[in-house]
Amino acid sequence: TGRFEYLFWQNYRALKPLVPSSRANFEELHSSAPLVTVLVPARDEEKMIGKSITSLLEQDYENFKIIVVDDRSEDQTGRILKRLSAINAKKLRILKGSDPPEGWMGKCHALHLAYQQIDPATEILLFCDADIIHHPTVIRRAAYQLRLTGSQLITLFPTIYYGSVWETWVLGVFSHLG
Repeated sequence: TGRFEYLFWQNYRALKPLVPSSRANFEELHSSAPLVTVLVPARDEEKMIGKSITSLLEQDYENFKIIVVDDRSEDQTGRILKRLSAINAKKLRILKGSDPPEGWMGKCHALHLAYQQIDPATEILLFCDADIIHHPTVIRRAAYQLRLTGSQLITLFPTIYYGSVWETWVLGVFSHLG
């Protein structure tokens, strides 16, 4: 249990500075807001992709773009993304994924495709999964945290809502490994 306690403590200490969400704390960032590009690989995510991308589009941070790679989905993911892109083409760009080259994993290849399309003015990259519902302040808070600490990398952990007791147990155990 020592290792798990240490991991929890390290994660808690790393996230603690992100807790303040008062808009007043971030006004200095607004005047020189760095361009944030969010990269999202998506494969067969029809259940959550609409909510996930909408939560990104509704951020209270102005200077961001989203690139989603529809990674060869066989469900309605592509259709949902196309509809969202039609509503907000300024912020949202959809790319069609392709079979990964020999030795590549699908998600890594999808992110590689997205990375090749980022705006050269991008200062911050945010990598996220297609099944995450984002708090409306997450991009602003992450940009502020990077500026405040001078860090080049931060990791944010979502609040996870499990669907069943089995899922709670299995994912709870695996989230602490590694």
